[in-house]
Amino acid sequence: MKLHPKLLLYLTLAFIAATVVGTLLHEGGHFLIAELLGHEASVHYGSVSFGDRGSVTNDHSFFILLGGVVSTLAIGTTGLILLYVNRRSFANATALSVRQWVAVFLSLFWLRQLFNGSFGLWRYLHKGTFRSRGDESRIDHYLNWPYGTTLLPTAVIGLVVLAVVCFVVVPRAQRATFLLAMALGCSAGYYLWLVEFGAVLLP
Repeated sequence: MKLHPKLLLYLTLAFIAATVVGTLLHEGGHFLIAELLGHEASVHYGSVSFGDRGSVTNDHSFFILLGGVVSTLAIGTTGLILLYVNRRSFANATALSVRQWVAVFLSLFWLRQLFNGSFGLWRYLHKGTFRSRGDESRIDHYLNWPYGTTLLPTAVIGLVVLAVVCFVVVPRAQRATFLLAMALGCSAGYYLWLVEFGAVLLP
């Protein structure tokens, strides 16, 4: 499989940026619902805080939790709709345009569910439970559902989205470059934002 160095650089940087932007948009979903419900909220690099958590009812907490998840999945679904509407242009492409790559990256917002589901599966194999501090586990707890009820189906959808993007949408000539850029960019984005610089730039 041939790699395209310039495309690899651009896509890697795009995945790094998408990791940061995706995290902030997810937290922005929590923030928006919190503000609409009348709570004074602040966005941090990987979370949202409230001025007075004692004033947040269980129902409000549930809707605030949903805000982040729904925000991420709505963006991913918008990307899928764009891919479907423009499916003929993708079918005939030997190399994707910038506009087409934008639709691809929007659809890959579903990868959050796949990544979280993979971590949940790892946790289950090592500790026997899907329970975590993630939004999906907290949603399951609120609804009295078994842990994994929310995360696992959405993780499967994320896997299907990734498969469709890789093997249907991205041209064969660019596929290896795309997959390597995704591995490099997502790993680097996670480290640079959630480990190294996010807490400094947006504490």
